[in-house]
Amino acid sequence: MTGAQHTPPPPAAPLRIALIASARHPITEPFAGGLEAHTWTLSTALRSRGHEVTVFAGPGSDPGLGVVEMPLRPVRISESACRDSSMVAAPWLQEHHAYLQLMLELAHGSSRYDLVHNNSLNYLPVAMAPALPVPVVTTLHTPPTPWIESAIQTAPHCPVHFSAVSAHTAAAWQHIVPAATVVPNGIDTRRWKPGPGGDDLVWSGRIVPEKGTHLAIEAAELSGRKLRIAGPVGDTDYFAAYVRPRLGRTITYEGHLHQPDLCELVGSSAAAVVTPCWDELYGLVVAEALACGTPVCGFAQGALPEIVTRACGRLVEPGDSAALAKAVEPTVGLSRADARRHAEAYCAGGQLHWAPVLHAGLRGRMARIAEWIAATSPTLLVSDVSIEVTLLARLLGTPTAVVAMRGERTDTPHRTAYDLAKLLLAPWPSTLPEPGWPRHWRAKTVHTGAFSRFDGHSPAPEDEPTDGTRRVLLLMGSGGRDISTAAVTAARAASPGWRWATLGGPDGRWSADPWPALCEADVVVTHAGQNALAECAAARRPAVVVPQERPFGEQAATGRALTRGRLAVVTPRWPDADDWAALLEQAHAHGGDRWSHWAPGDGATRAARALADAASTGRTP
Repeated sequence: MTGAQHTPPPPAAPLRIALIASARHPITEPFAGGLEAHTWTLSTALRSRGHEVTVFAGPGSDPGLGVVEMPLRPVRISESACRDSSMVAAPWLQEHHAYLQLMLELAHGSSRYDLVHNNSLNYLPVAMAPALPVPVVTTLHTPPTPWIESAIQTAPHCPVHFSAVSAHTAAAWQHIVPAATVVPNGIDTRRWKPGPGGDDLVWSGRIVPEKGTHLAIEAAELSGRKLRIAGPVGDTDYFAAYVRPRLGRTITYEGHLHQPDLCELVGSSAAAVVTPCWDELYGLVVAEALACGTPVCGFAQGALPEIVTRACGRLVEPGDSAALAKAVEPTVGLSRADARRHAEAYCAGGQLHWAPVLHAGLRGRMARIAEWIAATSPTLLVSDVSIEVTLLARLLGTPTAVVAMRGERTDTPHRTAYDLAKLLLAPWPSTLPEPGWPRHWRAKTVHTGAFSRFDGHSPAPEDEPTDGTRRVLLLMGSGGRDISTAAVTAARAASPGWRWATLGGPDGRWSADPWPALCEADVVVTHAGQNALAECAAARRPAVVVPQERPFGEQAATGRALTRGRLAVVTPRWPDADDWAALLEQAHAHGGDRWSHWAPGDGATRAARALADAASTGRTP
């Protein structure tokens, strides 16, 4: 009954994604629960990969996510209708109205998106998916509900692609969603860092009956260890009756914490106690604890047995706090390094970046690449920048050239791919190498300098504005959403005498050919992505560069290189409004002539020559 009839865009192209979140709680720290934390992490990860993500979420959500708020406003219902036996609670009706309005808007304006991802628990995105001319993905986070089961059956063929957060969840829905793809919830292991451990136990999550906080308290008291509790109070009656009376010297409530503070708390604990009283569909707190190096002691309920192994935790019969207490000391004795390794390894043993198990799309893509290699016998495969494709080619006996990237690349996947590569192409000048690279990487690296489609173009003559103002181009690209509309508006207002234009970023238009706008600009304000810098360099435009947060610190490392080379004015974050006038003057005075050191104009030729040499030496007689 499930499947899809839409043809998605080419996988290499950046996608415009509408991400539908929960309207009940804001997507912001401290998170109300795992669903909100997962939505924030998912949106951030998609944006870091270059996709344009619009998050539709409840009021108060993190503006840095590019959020469009779903207004939860009272719906005008007559007194007569309110007396009807079908009348539901006002919050439910408000949420229903918000999702209904959103889906109607998407149905009329979905050409702005390539994909709609329903990451909420609401049934309307499923029921109304046939009205949308773009693919719809729904992630199943809960046990089956009558509303969503009904929504699946509104059309003879439900056009929704379904994913499930665990095999347990997929099995629960199999009677009506027979082919859900299992995609475990992810966490950012760079944010959830290993901690030193300690003597106390920790329990984290929403404090509600189904999470079993009271059972964690019982187990801690029986074990003789202190317990620290953290999380939002989702049920005040439950907290007042079963948690607050037990608080004291050995059982403490630490509050509803932001992620850095929660990471510190979990990482400084001896073990994490996880006590679901329902079929936990994933258990994000388990992944967070393991990433902090903290082993897990919990109930074998729901999806927990999928995640917790004997190397990183102990599970007992659900509801048995005495058995849980006995399992505490064996859990505390487990290796914290093994717990961390398991968190890194849950998808692919920590050796790969993206290789989910039983993923038909991944299997199909890899099979096509393998078939092509077998049919054509290439003497060299160029990877830009998939670690998994690099390793596949090498396993099939094909030498590889890898397009290197700046930043911290000492993780196992990057290190393995760079070690095995025959050639590393570095799109930056040899005079500004990446610090800390091992000698054998440097020995096989060809520095091409930055290159772009505009190399060799002559900047167009500048037309001086008749009103004497100078021009700023804010060039942010499809993935540039780390700044808000308000911040740009404030910068524009604080820099009189400068006329701002925007390509990409918040509220900016997209242009397939930014060259005229680049040439017209007196100063370009941009992020530190390779392509944006290469195009700015080709135009020899003075620049203010604001590195954005990206995996492995890529843009931050690029910003440091630009500073070392005195190529642009670099600021580590979006400046305060009052600083912009001086920064623009500084960049304009600095000029853009030094960009020739970054992009000499023949980078593509250098790359082609290096690839041809590597391919020719790989041929067998």
